[in-house]
Amino acid sequence: MGRKNAAAKRDEKVGEDSQELSAQATSNVSKPKASRNKTRGSNVDYFGLARNVLICVTAFAALCIGTHVITALHEGHTWWSTASVDCKETAFVSEQAFYYLWFKITADREVPYLNALGNVLADRTVEYPTTVNAFQRFTIYPEVVFGTMFRVLNSTGLSLSEPIDYYVHWAFIMQGVLPASIFAVTVITTGSILCGVSAVLCFFTNYEQMTRSWHSIPLRETFALPILYVQYAALTWYIDKDVNQHPKAAAVCRVALVWGLVASIASWQLSASLLMLQLAAMLVLYSLSPQYLPLHKYRTLAWTHVIGVGLASVFLFGNLMTACSLYTCMALSTLAMTYVPQPQEQPKHFVWRALRLLVLVGGVLVASVLLRMFLVFVFQMDDDAHMANLMRAKSGTFKDFHTSVYLKIEGYRGIPFPVITELTWTGLLMAAVLVALAVGLPTIAHFLRGGHALVAAAALCHLGMALQYTVLAATINRLRGIWGPSLCVLAGLLPSEVVWGNLFQNTKYFRILAGWRWKAVVHILMIGAMGFGSSRLKWLREHYFAEGVHERVSVEELYQWVRARTHPEAVIGSDMILSAMLRLSTGRRTVVHPHYEYADARSRNFKQAHWNAYRRLEDVHRLFTEMGMEYYIENGLNCETHSSRGKAPWEMVDEGEDGAPPPPMPRTNELCCMAARHPNPYFKMVYKPPGQSWGFRDFRVYQLLNTTQIRRSAL
Repeated sequence: MGRKNAAAKRDEKVGEDSQELSAQATSNVSKPKASRNKTRGSNVDYFGLARNVLICVTAFAALCIGTHVITALHEGHTWWSTASVDCKETAFVSEQAFYYLWFKITADREVPYLNALGNVLADRTVEYPTTVNAFQRFTIYPEVVFGTMFRVLNSTGLSLSEPIDYYVHWAFIMQGVLPASIFAVTVITTGSILCGVSAVLCFFTNYEQMTRSWHSIPLRETFALPILYVQYAALTWYIDKDVNQHPKAAAVCRVALVWGLVASIASWQLSASLLMLQLAAMLVLYSLSPQYLPLHKYRTLAWTHVIGVGLASVFLFGNLMTACSLYTCMALSTLAMTYVPQPQEQPKHFVWRALRLLVLVGGVLVASVLLRMFLVFVFQMDDDAHMANLMRAKSGTFKDFHTSVYLKIEGYRGIPFPVITELTWTGLLMAAVLVALAVGLPTIAHFLRGGHALVAAAALCHLGMALQYTVLAATINRLRGIWGPSLCVLAGLLPSEVVWGNLFQNTKYFRILAGWRWKAVVHILMIGAMGFGSSRLKWLREHYFAEGVHERVSVEELYQWVRARTHPEAVIGSDMILSAMLRLSTGRRTVVHPHYEYADARSRNFKQAHWNAYRRLEDVHRLFTEMGMEYYIENGLNCETHSSRGKAPWEMVDEGEDGAPPPPMPRTNELCCMAARHPNPYFKMVYKPPGQSWGFRDFRVYQLLNTTQIRRSAL
């Protein structure tokens, strides 16, 4: 009997210890370790201070390493440091050239600053003859801010680099912020610096799948994605901590949330959609149980989104795509829902819990959609209809010219299977799946059975965001740069008791999982998996030490001809990619640009595409002269009757736009681009590089005849 009583007491003690450890792990309040870390007669926690300093130093190291890696990769790709300024500008293609253009305008030291801002506010060169407010139409705040900084530094004599180098270096620094933000998110969630280091190692091991900025510099996600993850770190802190015990830190966090929202939306149009997914994750978190996200926190977060999108709309000069977006409607619906009287305790019966979930989620979604439909009806706005059409085209229920243009690009197709294989071999995908199961299963059990929450709210929020990003990446391959960092955050949670403690709490195994030995074993296994995926490390080494060269001889010859043989106010038409490059390198006016979000810009591109279709020369000449065009530059890649890369251009034109058939034009037996090569009264070939082969860089310049009066009237 004595032995049995002793054994019973020992088991009871183990159970009490494990319950105590579990309570400490699932608590959202970070408590000081012990009083031995304080000096006698002092309230300063030197251990906590040293830990915070170490966190800051590690985050700064991640920023520096990230900046150095992307700089070395880009140098190996283009030999950037040895190229001339003109050659560097030719490295910017399509939207890269289009966005760098605004930095070049702002940073031009020969133009007064106010005049440069006036040129940005009222531009007539990228969408001639329409005058557009570039702040309102395009998300160019990063370029204007960095251009202003360059002017200030140059006036004080501190800037010793060329404007283009200054711009590229800031883009690299912003990309260095991304791994530092991933580290911060992971440390806030787990409280472990090693977990943050593991997340950063996952990022660099799978660097090819994390970002495309090293070979495509001035993309919108280059600036917006690091800002989004900084905002995400602030959101994680606000969800995870007790704001009543840290009032000053909570106030700073709320300010960071608002301005993070503003900066991300002003840097990238797609940020609104990503923030809408963040709202959806918080909605599910609150609907599952108020234990995960209390009402007062949820209401505050809803206010930050409403204030943030309101300020962003002001900074974008009333941009209707932002002000009337589904994200704005969802933010307003969420805020209104928090003021509806509702019970603040989780229902005890499963049926009532399920009903609460359906009512809250369904109510917010229905209200958001209805408000969105009302705003579209009031403002007669259909600028972003092409994204819904793209989703319909992927399902096979819709097709038109614009969706075919998107789907012909590999980046807008589904994520390729080799990417999944690579992420699996490096262990990133497997670690993320394990964490998803360890977080998701206790959450489902808690929802079915009720009782106390078994999962940390921040970890559940990460899982919700990662699942939504997975759907995005599976739908559009180009968005896997958003998906990859979320997988790194999940993988960083793997060695933490925040994950495994949910499954083994109240058991004798919890003490093992909370100990340093278990964490060390998991860290070693993760590093071993990264090393086993040696192909990714080999890719990083090869590109890191590569000796690339950037040469676009035919493009540079074309630019030289345009500068020498056309007047400065000439209006030139071409495809979206070449138009942006021409505007940047020659200063000539263009009629289209790669910013495809507006209906008018899409319509202009559709009209230009008739050049590559079976149309009469006089009909195409009439379309071009209506746009004020004087020259048209043909890219030989588009003038083809059959395409090995999907539909031919003429087939896409015949599909019409926005679900409607193309305008009635007589059809010919020869492509317009082919017919223009013969003598005719409408187009005259004025340039073709000698000895140039038929292919991608087979540029031909055509002058439109009898357009002088039309150009003068447009001016």
